[in-house]
Amino acid sequence: MLTSVLIYTNTFLFLILSGLHFYWLSGGTWGYNAAIPERFKASFFNPARRLKTRLSTFLVAIGLLAFASASFLNLSDYQLLHERYPIRQVTIGIAFVFLLRAVGDFRYVGFFKKAGNDVFSRMDTALYSPLCLIFSINAFYMALWTC
Repeated sequence: MLTSVLIYTNTFLFLILSGLHFYWLSGGTWGYNAAIPERFKASFFNPARRLKTRLSTFLVAIGLLAFASASFLNLSDYQLLHERYPIRQVTIGIAFVFLLRAVGDFRYVGFFKKAGNDVFSRMDTALYSPLCLIFSINAFYMALWTC
């Protein structure tokens, strides 16, 4: 029961975040100010880098969609039809990716960042890093305890 709740939670949140990135890709601006550290905003919003920024946003959106799919495949109904090992490995990989994101780079993102008092830093401390830690814990639990 708990595992199913975690699977649905991760899947739903990954879908929401993927949708948000597709929204930004289509020209939406809601929440975009808090998505990039202040130090990098000038370079990210530079028209010469616009194509690179759009490509990065697209890749993140597709990656989050893939993470949603991988999380959903941990459901026991799917497990009865297919081999468990590859799904477990992908889920462990997702757990490590989000654990590393939660810890951060020790400068601009994560729990141990040194960077300042901009909107991104405050949101990272209050929401982004804790959410990444939750994703990581959920994924580790799913990988270890699903049948």
